[in-house]
Amino acid sequence: MDILDNEITALGCEFLGKVLSSPDCRIQKLKIDDNLIGTEGLKNLAFGLAKNPVLHKLSAKYCGIDKDGAKYIQ
Repeated sequence: MDILDNEITALGCEFLGKVLSSPDCRIQKLKIDDNLIGTEGLKNLAFGLAKNPVLHKLSAKYCGIDKDGAKYIQ
């Protein structure tokens, strides 16, 4: 699934995280490059990522994630 340059924010990532945490979610690849998610958005997204056994590739380039953001997806 590609959601490139769609002005997704931290709030949007909260909703996306809820979708990803659903047992019915079958998304294997997620590209959210060039959005305004920031570290807070990655934190919100991480909730869903932690509960999703299917997703195996995430790309979040140019999203304003600082060096502290990596701790949310380890």
